Amino acid sequence: PSYGCGYNYFWDSYSCSCKPSTTSCTPPVNGCGNNYYWDYYDCSCKTYQGTTTTCYSPASGCGYNYYWDSASCMCKPSPNITPCYAPSGGCGTNSYWDSYSCSCNSSYPYYQQENFDRLAYESSERINCVKSALSQYEFDRLRYFIPTTNNEQNEIMNLGNKVKSCWGYATTKEGGQKPAGQTPKAPIEYEGCLFKSLGEKAYKDIYYGIRQPTYEEHLLYESCYGERKMTSLTYYTNDVQIPKETDACLRQTLKSYYSKVKSGQADVPYEAREEVNRCFGINPQAFEEGRVYKIPDEVRSCLTQSIGETAFSEINSGKRTPSNDEKVKGESCFAKLQSDQLKFLPRPSEEIPFLEEDTDTINLSGIKEETKEIKGKGLGGKLTFSGVGPANSVIYIYIYTEPIVVTTKTDENGDWVYELDQPLEGEKHIAYATVKTSSGKSVRSSVFDFTVVAADEGKQVFLEQEDVSQDVRSKFMRLAILTVGFALFAVVTIVVVNFLRLAKNKKIANSQNTTNGKSNDDTGSGSVN
Repeated sequence: PSYGCGYNYFWDSYSCSCKPSTTSCTPPVNGCGNNYYWDYYDCSCKTYQGTTTTCYSPASGCGYNYYWDSASCMCKPSPNITPCYAPSGGCGTNSYWDSYSCSCNSSYPYYQQENFDRLAYESSERINCVKSALSQYEFDRLRYFIPTTNNEQNEIMNLGNKVKSCWGYATTKEGGQKPAGQTPKAPIEYEGCLFKSLGEKAYKDIYYGIRQPTYEEHLLYESCYGERKMTSLTYYTNDVQIPKETDACLRQTLKSYYSKVKSGQADVPYEAREEVNRCFGINPQAFEEGRVYKIPDEVRSCLTQSIGETAFSEINSGKRTPSNDEKVKGESCFAKLQSDQLKFLPRPSEEIPFLEEDTDTINLSGIKEETKEIKGKGLGGKLTFSGVGPANSVIYIYIYTEPIVVTTKTDENGDWVYELDQPLEGEKHIAYATVKTSSGKSVRSSVFDFTVVAADEGKQVFLEQEDVSQDVRSKFMRLAILTVGFALFAVVTIVVVNFLRLAKNKKIANSQNTTNGKSNDDTGSGSVN
């Protein structure tokens, strides 16, 4: 880890983890097996109690000198075995060395993906339905495989057709399928639209995590899917303990930082933010930039009853700040949240207006939107948030109306910048920036009101421009074909005319030669006579 292993810990490259300098507790070479994790306290393998994992080993295996470790849900190198080396001459153009399969590959194996799950937003009941209808290989393929060619896309579409009944599709007498009443579409039905709109390369790059989608690509996503889905997390209440498997994941992810975060001495390091989110069940997808954190119904009811529905709505929308009495009431409601969980996650968005405003510590100084004009209409673009906070600190930016949370980090001078490509619905918004102080207390900036070009309008303008561009390209192709046709006709005409002219000239020349020959014969015979 960039932040080191901590006091009395050392880096063990075999297990790829920090270990206590005095420990003799070593996990099994081949891991603990599926649905088990290694507990350093008891120095033994323990089962994930009360739950089942959705962590599956790759259908194609882990490759030479690698084994599947279900505790970390990844392929790991087997220690004390001859390593697998890349060719000395490299893998060649458009190819890379895949240490998992110990071979040169030209495409990324799907088991390396962490940001793509075709069933990420589906219920456990629906996922079980899909799994029961497919083999394990087909299920893994349908759920995690990213198609990079039209043939692969057709393969995934065919697998999707096999499980349409899980989305309420009923088989007709003719053998086809139709939706039974008003039912949601299966994810695979939207995917073909996006695959076609983005093109093979952009689709592959985005879903493999090679790059983030642009603002315009986000608009294409929304035009195909109709609405944006985002992974959400609901906080625990104080009568619920953090599940053991979640705690084991946090220990493994944070290593020596775990105790510092849990004791409130430090915030989760910026580099580990997404992995910690995964421990709590957040599996962010490619077109999902912001995170949604929700308070439980018990806490929301407490806020609306103690403060009042109208007052809570005004405070939450940034129209006014809470009074001292409202802050006290709000604190008693937020005290119902699981305190340990809040040390590993951002504060809930509903709590932010109730935090202490400290503009000397954290500041949100500006928001700028990229814009351009198409057909006389404005089209929005990327939003850039900027501000100042403590040097080398994690900054959380809360963006309302539908609250999403994004994360960035200050540099050594305390400056921070975050670029948001995800379009925001509506025009008027508010935002806060928060940071955790050295004492473990979360403070916020003042509220920042801003207006953007509405995503719906921008989407319409952009798609109109896409249609115009396609129409222009189509007209250009027709014009090019006609131009080439006329050119070929002109060339053929010139060739034919020249050929006829040459033939005519040759005929005239032959005729003249014949005439001259007869004249000479007449002259000769006269002189003889």
